[in-house]
Amino acid sequence: YLEGDTPFVGNNNSQSVSTIVDYLCRSGDAPVYFDIPHVNHNSRERLNSYVGAMQRLGHEPVLIGTPYDYTWDFERIGYQQMEAMLARGGLPGKTILCANDRLAFGVMAAAYSQGRKVGRKGDCDLRVAAHDDHPLSRYTCPALTTMAQDFASMAGRSVETLLALLDEDDATVARKVSLDATLVMRQSA
Repeated sequence: YLEGDTPFVGNNNSQSVSTIVDYLCRSGDAPVYFDIPHVNHNSRERLNSYVGAMQRLGHEPVLIGTPYDYTWDFERIGYQQMEAMLARGGLPGKTILCANDRLAFGVMAAAYSQGRKVGRKGDCDLRVAAHDDHPLSRYTCPALTTMAQDFASMAGRSVETLLALLDEDDATVARKVSLDATLVMRQSA
């Protein structure tokens, strides 16, 4: 996301986070939100959407913050923070909604290393869900429940926007296009 009057095509974080929060609340314990460093607009939008969705559903938002200022090393952050929380004796909830799939990879790996079972079945210790439908999300163990961004439409709308700008047809260019995401239910939550 660029500041100013630059056209932008991206995910509708309000819709996508609200959708997964609704699902998690309907299917089990309300989620705790595991945040990442705010390296782009998505991280802030997703955090704000989580807080709004929880309040709308009558739940108290619970956040797991991050001590890191600026890094894209999300897997390491998830692993280290989850490992530390488990070593201190527990988690603030049984359902964790990670800001993105890469953070969830670290969270799930740390849970596994500490003998915790992740999944939606009754014998599991916690549920983990996330956002983005990273290509590896279907191959985690268990497979990660996530929100799939509409990358094909994003690419198509971006090309349309670029071509219109190259043709100097600014009148047809939307300044911001936010596309809805789809819930992908897998075994982790």
